[in-house]
Amino acid sequence: MRLLKIFLINIVVILVFFECSSLLYYGIKFNSFFYFDDVYGHRPRDAVHPDFQIGNLVFHPYFGYLSQPRGNTTNHGFPISKYPETNILNCCNSPTKENPKEFIVGVFGVSVVTGFGMEGYARKTFISALQDVPNLKGRDIRVLQLAYGAYKQPQTLMILAYYLSLGQRFDLILNVDGFNEVFHGGENESLGFSYSYPSVDVYKKMIDFIASEKSDYQNILSIYFRKLAHREIEETYKTKFASTFVIFDFLHLLYDRLSKVFGSLDSKKGPFFILPSEIKHEKTSVVWTAIAENWRRGHILMQYLSLSNGAKYIGLLQPNKWFGSKLPYPPTQDPMFQSEKWSYRINSGYRELINEVETLKEKGINIIDASDAFNGLKEVYLDDCCHYTKKGYEVLVPLIIKNLTQHRNVDGANGKRVIETDPDVASHVTKMFELYAHGGLALRDVSKKGAEGRFQLP
Repeated sequence: MRLLKIFLINIVVILVFFECSSLLYYGIKFNSFFYFDDVYGHRPRDAVHPDFQIGNLVFHPYFGYLSQPRGNTTNHGFPISKYPETNILNCCNSPTKENPKEFIVGVFGVSVVTGFGMEGYARKTFISALQDVPNLKGRDIRVLQLAYGAYKQPQTLMILAYYLSLGQRFDLILNVDGFNEVFHGGENESLGFSYSYPSVDVYKKMIDFIASEKSDYQNILSIYFRKLAHREIEETYKTKFASTFVIFDFLHLLYDRLSKVFGSLDSKKGPFFILPSEIKHEKTSVVWTAIAENWRRGHILMQYLSLSNGAKYIGLLQPNKWFGSKLPYPPTQDPMFQSEKWSYRINSGYRELINEVETLKEKGINIIDASDAFNGLKEVYLDDCCHYTKKGYEVLVPLIIKNLTQHRNVDGANGKRVIETDPDVASHVTKMFELYAHGGLALRDVSKKGAEGRFQLP
């Protein structure tokens, strides 16, 4: 019994010593005390998200790339949950079975709009707002998530055409884009590839992996250790004890080193069956004009396909913190976002996109210019890139609902289906929107007041 006590005391002493040593390691590394610090806030922002690790992506014959279908994606690989397994899988598979009671919304575009299609707050807010639209009362709202990170035109156009060809019915098409067109389009051109191709910083790595001169086992081990390194990053910055932080941090460094030992994925050789750039140089107005014209044509064709198949179409030029913001956002600490290429590309490209907005409206295309929707607002951006917080989505949802309720599909003078303002409801919706903008009321409360014709402020 005495030996057991001595053994246990020694174990406790060792654990206490290790914890104290770990506190010292953490203090030296971050100049702060572990238990009083925002540990997760120190998580490396340039860590590769698992969805964009090459081993988790698959080539798609029309879209470029998608996630491997698994528990948190649809049957075609579009993400619907942040978790490895989810119970809402059957909600979002496509094409769906015909059900006249359903109001089917197709969400297309960039990563920020995946929030409307993925499990979580933004999706619930969006569906709740749609349920409050008078002519959707009693309809089951089904949102199909068909957006993906780094997607841009003409990928989005191709996705819509593909699912329509499979017989998928839509009642509403929501397409949110703009940021990826100018940033990733500019990145493509800077690397010597066409802006019209899928984002080369993702697509080229996939091709490089296939074409790598390394042997198969080296590539597999390199990817395997990169996945383990990412997993340890997540564990490291979620742990509750300094000692376990040190253990996970050591494992992360070890796996990261092993992944580099077994070879880089950035081989310079390979079958680059990617359309080369005809512009040749990124820093020219020709690039941004070409990208904007491609973006404009994408919206025109998507609306044409939507109306031709009985669906309403809403395009939205997304806001971002790099263009038009009236708030002096603090300098980012992430080296990735300190590059001048971010500010240069977004500002150069967005000016051209905004010029095209007026052209689109003149052609009867239903487009919302939300590039300045967040001006003067705080806490709307989730990160240094372009993604939104709950507050950000709360700003965008009313813009979409207002547009949906104010417009209707009609036959144009040339016999084509177009979208126009519905005079019977436009003024009514405007008053509801002003009531919501005043603050203090939830969307559901505003909807109830609108239905009763009560627009006075509380």
